[in-house]
Amino acid sequence: MTARPSAAEARALWERHAFLLLAGLPRGAHLALDAHAYVVDTQFQGFKMVPPGLHCLTWQAGAWDGDRHDVLAAEGMRSVLFLYTAAHEVFVRTYEAATDTWAVPPGTDARTPAAVSQEHLQALDAQLAPYPMDGASWAALTHWLAQSPRTLERVFRTHEHAGDATCDSFTPVAPADTLATVRELRAQRLPDTPSGLAFTPVCLAHSWPPDAQGAERTLWSMDKSWRLAQVLAQASDAEGAERNDAGPLLREAELCFLLVQCANHAGALEHWLALVDLFCYAGARLGAPAPHALHPAEWDVAAPAACTLDVQLDAHVAWMHTFTAQCEALPTTVWTDELAPYEARVLQALAQLRAHMARALGAWAARHERPVGPTPPHERLVQAWRTLSAAVHTRFGWALDARLDEEVEVDDDDDAPVVVDM
Repeated sequence: MTARPSAAEARALWERHAFLLLAGLPRGAHLALDAHAYVVDTQFQGFKMVPPGLHCLTWQAGAWDGDRHDVLAAEGMRSVLFLYTAAHEVFVRTYEAATDTWAVPPGTDARTPAAVSQEHLQALDAQLAPYPMDGASWAALTHWLAQSPRTLERVFRTHEHAGDATCDSFTPVAPADTLATVRELRAQRLPDTPSGLAFTPVCLAHSWPPDAQGAERTLWSMDKSWRLAQVLAQASDAEGAERNDAGPLLREAELCFLLVQCANHAGALEHWLALVDLFCYAGARLGAPAPHALHPAEWDVAAPAACTLDVQLDAHVAWMHTFTAQCEALPTTVWTDELAPYEARVLQALAQLRAHMARALGAWAARHERPVGPTPPHERLVQAWRTLSAAVHTRFGWALDARLDEEVEVDDDDDAPVVVDM
């Protein structure tokens, strides 16, 4: 259990952390901040000591039986609001029950900092809930999102208006003609606000270049490396980032997971699963030979030419760390309960990633007598996989390495290719 901060520590937190002042919630409303759930009483006025960075406010105004404080109600629609806080910033919103939305103070918009005196904050101190001190899990889940607000602005299109980044469980991923009641009311209040979440299109069904024919089309229909490169570039271009920057797509993967975890958003779940498939089936990007090519152990003295795509491991390493943090945040029973229909799909994708890694490491070893440097990129790839494999085995009982006959190591002389006279 985390110890309570001392008086000096509390004063330091007060000075450098933010405040969320939330008025108007009815008694018994369900509320969560960064996946820590509460049931509101009549004294509640918001949160204090909120660290700078990205935060997710989840609410569900309808009451339900019982008085549990550990989770939100299992049924019904949830809504979420994402916000970035800075040191000692004050975020002020008032809940409007008629529209199930949060209103900004009169004369301001979502981007206008609130002007609240120190005396007023001190007067509210007893009615402000302290931010949970065990924020390590949230920091891991928002590692990439905390670095830039551009992905949030792109997906929620807040760069096109001055509204909050908010949605509910049924907000469509693409603009739709028929909107739910809550979204209709929101549109009436904010007529210029576009509807729908603007995720980067993945489209795994046709994953080859437009002019690909024959063998090339077959290759890229099985191996999603070309599609991954295109999706990474599209997400980066949309945020004005460098074309080889994986940050925008990794932030999108984190955002999808948070929408699933906090709002049970089905569209975000489908996109999150598509991104899992996209990384797991992109073997050529790791340097793996084509699916029907010779295994590196069967290569002759002269190694075959490298794949037409450059070997780029950093995005896969970063994605595996992101996926590991997400798995560690999921309930241990999630793949037998809520996500049971998707377990086989995810396990198959991870098995394919493991097979691609084994062939990629074998190909790398065949071209290099010894590793270059103490921690070559392939070693980071192996370590990221080991961390992921250990995490899912501990939480879900998945044995990701059981289906393969060999463990390929980049720093083991025994893994060098063997030349066999035929």
